Amino acid sequence: MSASWQEKIAFLESFDAGAKAHTNGALLQHLIGTHDLLKKWQCRTVVCEAGLFHSIYGTERFEEATVPLTERHVVRELIGEEAEYLAWLFCLADSESFNENLTRIGGFRVRERTEGETIHLSNEEWRDLSLLTFANAFEAIPRVGWRVRRNIRSYLDRLDHFVPPSAQQALHGVLPPWWQFWK
Repeated sequence: MSASWQEKIAFLESFDAGAKAHTNGALLQHLIGTHDLLKKWQCRTVVCEAGLFHSIYGTERFEEATVPLTERHVVRELIGEEAEYLAWLFCLADSESFNENLTRIGGFRVRERTEGETIHLSNEEWRDLSLLTFANAFEAIPRVGWRVRRNIRSYLDRLDHFVPPSAQQALHGVLPPWWQFWK
């Protein structure tokens, strides 16, 4: 069983997630926003929990870890083993290997960006990781300029068939097609 919302937020605040900058806002704001999107899209609880912790170990783009990997056991206690593993995957998967999966129908795998180890994913793990990636990028849209929004839209269109209809509708409702970038 996972910890209360207050305990999770207190843990993140103890590592200054509210003070760390992330996409023209605070990291904690982004983490909560990602969690809330996943919940709104009626994703599995495990995916929503991972959304709240999805970039805490650092990512390829935001290398500075908020929570050191030595604290994984505490995060597991807060959100459960499956959710923590998904958050860890999000942090440690390199984007090139993630993107190689966008044309596959099975045999999903990612490369761990620090050690180079290949991690084979079940179809469910791939779907969950895709959802997390989609929500992470989608959450940032209101805080970025139109060029970045256009790039996000183009990227998320590639993930479209891996996410539920509610996430697809959200994307198509908030951003015009790429050729109407001026809107």
